[in-house]
Amino acid sequence: MLKIIINILLFLVFSSNAFAKIDEIKSNNTHYIGDVSTIGKANGDGMITWLENPGKGDKFYGLFKNGNKVSGVYYYANGAKLAGLYKNDLPSLSGYTYENGDQLYGYTDTKSKDVLKYVGCGIYIVKQPYSFSSVCMYNGKWKETPLSAYEKKQANNNYKEALRVEIAAEANETNALKKVALFENKISLRNETGKYICTKATTMDGKWESYDSQYGNYRKEANRRGLNLNDCNSLTGRGAKSKVQEESPSSTIITALSVDTLCAAVGGCWRNGQVRKEFKEYLSSNKLYKALAFDREKILNRPPHAGATSSVSQLKAETAALKACENLTKNKCVIVMRKNKVVHIQLKNKVNEIRNGTYTPPEIPEPSKEDNTAVLIIIGLAILGFVIFVALSKNKKATIKSQRLDSLGPVKRKQQDIMDFEIISKSKNKQSKSKQNQQMDQQPIEDDNPKTREKLEKATIKVDSGVTKICNNCESENSSDKLICIVCGQGLT
Repeated sequence: MLKIIINILLFLVFSSNAFAKIDEIKSNNTHYIGDVSTIGKANGDGMITWLENPGKGDKFYGLFKNGNKVSGVYYYANGAKLAGLYKNDLPSLSGYTYENGDQLYGYTDTKSKDVLKYVGCGIYIVKQPYSFSSVCMYNGKWKETPLSAYEKKQANNNYKEALRVEIAAEANETNALKKVALFENKISLRNETGKYICTKATTMDGKWESYDSQYGNYRKEANRRGLNLNDCNSLTGRGAKSKVQEESPSSTIITALSVDTLCAAVGGCWRNGQVRKEFKEYLSSNKLYKALAFDREKILNRPPHAGATSSVSQLKAETAALKACENLTKNKCVIVMRKNKVVHIQLKNKVNEIRNGTYTPPEIPEPSKEDNTAVLIIIGLAILGFVIFVALSKNKKATIKSQRLDSLGPVKRKQQDIMDFEIISKSKNKQSKSKQNQQMDQQPIEDDNPKTREKLEKATIKVDSGVTKICNNCESENSSDKLICIVCGQGLT
């Protein structure tokens, strides 16, 4: 069992007949239509036509293997026909029909394409007047003498075998004709419009024709183009709901008449109507395949966009649209429409909102209490931060001053303390004098005698113009208002 499975796998791997497709092969002197292997050779049912001599105008319909004829019917340009088996691409056991209708059944020489050079014995049938006789041919020459009983028996057996292979060859011819018809039909259908294909592929009430019907190939072509039933009904106008479906709120089909719906969905058509013109041109296109791509970051916000068409496949149209779109933006692009159908969910929802009448433009929010509270919190934090900054600055200054005093010697540090004390004392004396002066200004002058006022003024002048003081310890000179010597720190008398 394992051996059988292995043989089957090996056959599938090495057989060029695997995964064959209907196609054509052209060369300088031949044209083949039919099954083609993955390595590009005739392999299966097909037809080959000779375009140049030798054999110009000849045709063969039948079974091929790795590019060679195996079984089928060969039609000569002169009207003759050979139906049967082939060996090494040359005739073998077969039935040959002459131009005049006479027939010869038996084996041919496999080393030559000349079918008259038969090897062995067979049956020769004359059409008019009808005759049936056993014949033998050796080295390309008919045997003139009467045949032996053995030769007659051999001729009869070869005739029966030739009839059998002729029937098989004609069956292979029928299969080849079907493949040729499929290919030619496929080629002709590819040139037809989508509306024509859908007209043939659907019934009058908007339903699919059966694959087994005479319109089955049209349905297959519709499938190959990616046209579903709704697409076909939109093109043909068939079906009970086809006419209203295109513009119904739940539809995702957009026509050129609905270009303003697309404009509204993407935030309006900008560039002085140029974008609207571009959208309408895309929606109006009758190309077989087309696609529209948007910047995926701006689907509903005036996106950079590009459309593309193709007569080959939908994939090529989409690839071209994406490439053109991404040349207009730094972001990636996505397909939003295939043909006239919206396929991107975000754009689809927006189109449906507009058609349902549920779309409302965004409102500008009014300032709320929460907004004022947030502003007050920010201002309070700023004030608190400023206070902390001032406090830290004072603390830093005190720290720097302390570090500077620590770096001074004991004498200098003491002098600095004395100077700070004097500054504080002066500040307090000024505050005290200012307070006394204010009190004096507020009290009425009781004595207006000029002599008394003169004595008071002289006494004031005498106090203010005091002499300097000499320190008894270091004999340094200090101002009269000093209480401690600024040099040695001793008290002054």
